[in-house]
This record gives sequence, C-alpha cells and structure tokens, in this order.
Amino acid sequence: MMIGDWDRHFDQWRFITTDTGVGKLYIPIPRDRDNAFFYSDGLFVKGLSVAALPYLQGFRKHFPSIKWFNWEERNFDRLFMNNLDGNTWKHIITKLQADEADSVIDQAVAQLRRKYTGWMKRKWQLN
Repeated sequence: MMIGDWDRHFDQWRFITTDTGVGKLYIPIPRDRDNAFFYSDGLFVKGLSVAALPYLQGFRKHFPSIKWFNWEERNFDRLFMNNLDGNTWKHIITKLQADEADSVIDQAVAQLRRKYTGWMKRKWQLN
C-alpha cells in the first residue's frame, strides 16, 4: 500500500525462513514490482478504473477509495495483517514518512531513471 502497488497477490512474494531458536521466522521478499507507484492519466485506463476495475485508480496524494485500492490484496492482507491495529498502522506510516525524506526518494528515482534510460537506449539503439 505504501508504494501504490495494486498487484500484490500471493504469487508476488517469496519467503525466507530463519530459525530464531524459539520458532521459525518467515521474511517476505517481494517480486515483480512492475505496478509500484502505478498511475495512468490515459483516458482508457481512467474509464476502466471508474467502470470496471476500480483498483486501477492509481497512486496519488489522495486516493478516491482506499477500499478499492487494496482490493487485489484483500486475501493476502487478511492472512498477514489481521493483527495490525489502527494505532500500530499509523505509527508505521509516520515512521516511514519521517525516514524517507524527499531527498532520498528523489535520489532513488533519479537512479532508476538513469538505469531505465540506459536500458531503453541499448534496446532500441536510440541516440
């Protein structure tokens, strides 16, 4: 939810198992993050998000419907987040916002843009 990825079904995760001495700890490893920070301003996708696929509303400052934004994840969240209360959730979000300063996000996006641009130039031999 924090990165706007509407495609978080069970196959999007792998788990590492470690023995804590008391029991096993399962650490989730996300994969296939191609819909993270998804947003489309195209007329076709906007029409689909209103008419048939409301979870395609996209990543933005204020979500029209948080219920639909998490629709594809509902089964995953029911299994793994059912003990998370509202106060804990708010604490996690506040900490993330404090830890991830705009400069850190800007730097990460710039690195991603350089990597993607280089890949596109090689793939399509653009100059």
